Amino acid sequence: MRTLLPDLLLDARGARSNAAVTIESGRVVAVGPATGGERLPGRALAPGFVNAHSHAFQRALRGRVEGGDFWAWRDAMLDVARRQSAQRVRKDYVAVYREMLGAGYTAVGEFHYLGADEALAAAEAAAERRAALMAAFGYDDTVLLEQQVQGTALALSVVDGLPTLPAVEIRPKEGRYDFSARYTHGAADFRVPANLDQATVDRCLEAAHAAHLALGGRDISRVDAILDPTGTCRILEVNTGPGLTTTSLVPMAADAAGLTFTDLAAHLTDRAIARRPR
Repeated sequence: MRTLLPDLLLDARGARSNAAVTIESGRVVAVGPATGGERLPGRALAPGFVNAHSHAFQRALRGRVEGGDFWAWRDAMLDVARRQSAQRVRKDYVAVYREMLGAGYTAVGEFHYLGADEALAAAEAAAERRAALMAAFGYDDTVLLEQQVQGTALALSVVDGLPTLPAVEIRPKEGRYDFSARYTHGAADFRVPANLDQATVDRCLEAAHAAHLALGGRDISRVDAILDPTGTCRILEVNTGPGLTTTSLVPMAADAAGLTFTDLAAHLTDRAIARRPR
């Protein structure tokens, strides 16, 4: 009998550290809190049956290419992929995960390549069916798993050499703030200054400035963040080349602070020239 202590254990209850798997005669006989055993540093374990290559959205192909060759299947798959929506992906994934769990699978390695919203729908479907999802999106053999954070989306502008610009609060009118909500006219409301208490805004702007400095940002960054229900400002990314059109979020914040687009552009240009004098 062996008791294995991985750095991370994935099962129907999610991802856990400080958990152990006990194996006897080639079978998993216990999964629970770690009390001792053989440590596996840098390893993750998914006890039980694992389907390591799913593409569950392709459930929509069932019955469509019976008897065809690979190329017929590929063409049908690409046609289906082009017409997928997050809602359809979620429906198919829920059905496939239900089948997998019924057959004894407890985890799935999902190679998903349809898009961010569809990938999130797949993860939600796995959570709904209480199956562990090891997301490998087909881009690399290293995968970053992140906690999904719910809350208020914020765009926090950092412009070196200028007073702090106000935060932009982003409110999609329906669903998530995704690519479509950002670039479809009227799909989201942008409130500047953000409709939040000043102490919370100041804390978020301080976090944004710290992230800008920590990553070596220079002149300008747009820091995307989510303010979670506990009041914690979760930094999502630091965009060191943010959009600078008249409808972009940094110029929107600058305008609310009384700076025209021309003022902002001139300020950034002057900083660049000062670094390389003629």
